[in-house]
Amino acid sequence: MPRRRAQAFLCSPLQDLLAQLLRAPAERRIGHIERVERLHDTLEPGRTYPLDFIAYQITQYRQTSDEPTLLVGDAVLPDLRLMIDALSRVTPVEDDAGEAVLRPKELAARWSVSLKTLDRYRGLGLRWRWRPAERPTARHPIELVYTMSAVRYFEGRHAKRLGRAASSGGWSGDEIEGALVRARRLMQRSDATANRVARFVAGKHHRPAETLRRRLLAEASGTGRLSERDAAVIERAHRMGVPMAKITERFGRSRASVYRILQGRRARALKSVAITFASGATPLPEQDVSFKDVASQAASPAVTTAVRQLPESLRGVFGHASLTHAAETSLLSRMHRLRATAGELRDRLDPSKPRAGDMDRMERCLAEADELRRRVARHQGGLLAVVVRQHLIDRDELNERTLLERLSVALDELGAALTEYDPWQATSFERTLRLRLQRRLSAIAPPAAGSRARKRSDTRVLTESLIQRCEALGLKAD
Repeated sequence: MPRRRAQAFLCSPLQDLLAQLLRAPAERRIGHIERVERLHDTLEPGRTYPLDFIAYQITQYRQTSDEPTLLVGDAVLPDLRLMIDALSRVTPVEDDAGEAVLRPKELAARWSVSLKTLDRYRGLGLRWRWRPAERPTARHPIELVYTMSAVRYFEGRHAKRLGRAASSGGWSGDEIEGALVRARRLMQRSDATANRVARFVAGKHHRPAETLRRRLLAEASGTGRLSERDAAVIERAHRMGVPMAKITERFGRSRASVYRILQGRRARALKSVAITFASGATPLPEQDVSFKDVASQAASPAVTTAVRQLPESLRGVFGHASLTHAAETSLLSRMHRLRATAGELRDRLDPSKPRAGDMDRMERCLAEADELRRRVARHQGGLLAVVVRQHLIDRDELNERTLLERLSVALDELGAALTEYDPWQATSFERTLRLRLQRRLSAIAPPAAGSRARKRSDTRVLTESLIQRCEALGLKAD
């Protein structure tokens, strides 16, 4: 919604008249708006008009005074536009079937000007009114429009200006660079401001001054666009804890500019994150982003024969008891819902205008989903050890080195199962994981008879590697 114009009444009698009109019934105010619009288009700027005449044209009520007050048209016209603005804000005018209206973007496209230029035209005689918004909200219940009579009136009065604006268009690359060189020389030789120099140079080229003015101000304040390398250096310095004062001093930027750069790079990184979740997962409500502690829902740990055959350093990792079916389903369903929430936030994230709150919530959802994933994985070690040992016994390959190698394969399958398992299906996670492990282990071909013996890996190295992989998945000793 365009801002209310920061403009005071030039004629105090008209301001007093507006106060009276605002107290009239709503249906009468609609008529007042239409009469003020007609009066605005009939007055001449250079003539004087009695106040009684103006009041009668608006209210249809004739007053006579012994000493009539005369008002100059140049002062009356801006006040009439303010009267239309104030009356239509209080009583928005519905679209008249006999006259079309244009929104600001539609009128700007018609005249080939910017919205800012269109706002300046309002100060030159382009009248406007307010109507109920097509999609009203609590913050924007009304919207600004221009009637076709106002458009034609302004076109008749300022045809030359509109033609010059439409033909000027934007700057080309060579033109703006040449104009910048000329503007820099003028600013070095004189004390003129960037605004004044931009208007002068743009007038010589018959081009808009705003683009040139912004470029000059950006160069003067050091707020021009940073290269990708500089932005990466800023991000790395901030991550390493370099004080913000040193960063702003080094790159000649304000704190707000540096934070915008950091937020933009953070948004682009989050936008590229791959997020997978079950098809039945629905995003969580905004206020529900934490998980409950379900550690008490696990059975007491029991050291099985498979666990006793592992090295001492691994027995605590694979000795956790499995979770109950209800606990596993609760944790995994919440994990997928958290990831679905993060995916929804990622899809609506706009890197050009990132919202820090959405990015914080997305990162929190992903972090909590990973924590839930590690919790479930922590209680699967016993199942992995049992399935692997049973598989090796059936194939007569049971020994410590082969057991460690197969456990490494089982850990890969566990990581994939945690990501792909759908908690809304009928099969439990324990059964799903057991079937996956059996298929994966059965696919490993046994060593060929009579083949050259493979080089035996050091058991200590295998154990250390396995401990690191377990910690990455969340399996660790108490």
